[in-house]
Amino acid sequence: MIAPKIASEIEHLWQQAVHTMHNLDERAHGWFGVLANAFKETIKPASAVTSAAIAYFALFSLFPIVLLSISIASFNLGPLMDQQLIVKEFEFIAPALGQLLGQGMAIALAEAGADIASLDRIGCEGTCESVRALGRRYHESVVDLREASVTYLNLTVAQIVKEFGRIDILVNNAGTIRRTPAIDFSETDWDDVLQINLKAAFFLSQAVGRIMMSQRGGKIINIASMLSFQGGITVPSYTAAKSGLAGITRALANEWAKHGINVNAIAPGYMATDNTTALRADPDRSKSIIEHIPAGRWGLPEDLKGAVVFLASPASDYIHGAILPVDGGWLTR
Repeated sequence: MIAPKIASEIEHLWQQAVHTMHNLDERAHGWFGVLANAFKETIKPASAVTSAAIAYFALFSLFPIVLLSISIASFNLGPLMDQQLIVKEFEFIAPALGQLLGQGMAIALAEAGADIASLDRIGCEGTCESVRALGRRYHESVVDLREASVTYLNLTVAQIVKEFGRIDILVNNAGTIRRTPAIDFSETDWDDVLQINLKAAFFLSQAVGRIMMSQRGGKIINIASMLSFQGGITVPSYTAAKSGLAGITRALANEWAKHGINVNAIAPGYMATDNTTALRADPDRSKSIIEHIPAGRWGLPEDLKGAVVFLASPASDYIHGAILPVDGGWLTR
């Protein structure tokens, strides 16, 4: 006699989810529009559920979709709470290729309704046009993080607040890498990597954190690495910086959660960027890396879109100090 009652409850929840998805705000667009429309096309009114077997199938197979559907509708993906966004693009000497990860995340957040302010050393390289084409604002500050003082970073953040009025999201994406065996590693290579990958990220978080505390909330997303978990080979300063960034993520989460600030990190796997050019150019090394990745391929900028928008959205409000791997399964092996 329990099965029909369970079935009735499942049917009720399912119908609620269908109703929610069919009324999802049509302003959702871009990456989220595709997702929302996919749900709309695939979710159909459930037929009468009359058996315990179907009830259990609905409970364990369909309920995650129901929860996701309700979550998507509840925070109205377009626009993303009309939030302003500061995205610090990929800091590297090469032009377009070095910016691919930052560019992909900036566009994903613009698609979700955020305005963009970037700190970049080499220009927006097409990101500004892509963001503006989505109807969002784009403000660029030319900053060389290798030389920027803490005072200068504070002034830059203040200028962005003057331009936009507030900052709701900070993505610490700037990074560089130097490859030399540890026994021969130079002080310059050590200092440059730690300055950009760790020190600048901390003091930008501090500057933006003050703004977010006055606003009583915000999202800080650090871009960590597989080397936040592992040692790597011939990249000691990069490993030190990314391990430190994971630690800072947890430390700031401990202190700032009470202020409504979520501090989390994304740890990309082996991505097709200029940081991995040398690895991808080495047939043996590239082959060994791909064989270690269950997904069987190098990651792409598009692979970070879902993670960054999730951590920037209200769906992650109860997540603090997490390091989210987006690695094709690398860490599982």
